[in-house]
Amino acid sequence: MKIFKYSILVIAGLFAGLLLAEGLARCFLTWPTRQIALLRMRAPDLQMDSGTDLKNPNYNPFLQRRPFSEWICDGKTPEPMNNEGFRDRAFVLHKKPDTTRIALVGDSFTEGWMTPRIAAYPRVLESALGPKCEIMNFGLANRSPLRYLALYDQIVRKYHPDVVFVCLYRNDIAEDEALRHYVTFDSHGVPDHFDYTRYFRDTPRMPQTRWERRLDKWQWYLCQHSCLYPYAAVGFTVNPEFRKRMLEAPLPAVFDTLWPNTEKYLLNLKGLIEKDGVRFLLAYAPDADEFTAPDKLYAHLARFAAENQTPFFDAKLFLASTNVAALYLPRDGHFFAEGHRQYARDLGLWLERVLNWN
Repeated sequence: MKIFKYSILVIAGLFAGLLLAEGLARCFLTWPTRQIALLRMRAPDLQMDSGTDLKNPNYNPFLQRRPFSEWICDGKTPEPMNNEGFRDRAFVLHKKPDTTRIALVGDSFTEGWMTPRIAAYPRVLESALGPKCEIMNFGLANRSPLRYLALYDQIVRKYHPDVVFVCLYRNDIAEDEALRHYVTFDSHGVPDHFDYTRYFRDTPRMPQTRWERRLDKWQWYLCQHSCLYPYAAVGFTVNPEFRKRMLEAPLPAVFDTLWPNTEKYLLNLKGLIEKDGVRFLLAYAPDADEFTAPDKLYAHLARFAAENQTPFFDAKLFLASTNVAALYLPRDGHFFAEGHRQYARDLGLWLERVLNWN
């Protein structure tokens, strides 16, 4: 009986101590957005299962495809990826007559992170444009222009799109820098080899068992609602060198230093796409914070589009006139379903003008 009482006291003391530590963290620490982003790299809906996928000959860890796998993208519902490993219906090579095929290339914003697939902007956009248009969603989390270049070269171009619409997000520039150390390029500046053995050695261990996946779901929940947990978890679970590199990468002060590589990838991508006779369109998906603290990547992209005669969809123009807080998930930077709906509505109007559909 005494052991039971002591056990209860110990558990109660630990619980009270954690509550106190959480309260102190909320008083003296900022909400750890970078730690949250880093921990998500361990989550089953963002990271590959190295014990399974590397044995699949169709799996390419650099492109991060998920062929015929089930992943949780809306936070609660496992859903199958399509035949190419993307969050869309099955892709077919031949398009319908009198139809414009638009390939959407992007990261988690385009994939529809934490939103049901039918409510993410690619599907809403296709419904708004009607039968004259076919949307193919090549969005997948943690992408970057470096991988967009390889993605178009190896996968997208075989579907012969009429338009390639590339949508960037502010962390893309840092992911380029982190991945560049593992990539070699051919004579045309296109990635032709990725050292995935070294990459997986440097990154945190990925979940492989059912219990590890369940634990990572709880980690994601705690990252969203706790201020203390992400700091502690990152410190104890992530390789120190990898943590240092990722947590130091995207500081606005170094965007000017990182931009030249990103610009090079975009120029090579634009060249490949236009060589195939395809329209190249560019967009930037703003984070909620950027309406009070403008992001340097946005300025670089706007200048890039102007200098290279590239149509550029400026989402800030319509978002700034709305209730921005109602469009974004809290402490996340991605859209609610309503944000996707408004983004798709304005993007559709812009596309009709750019493609002369009026």
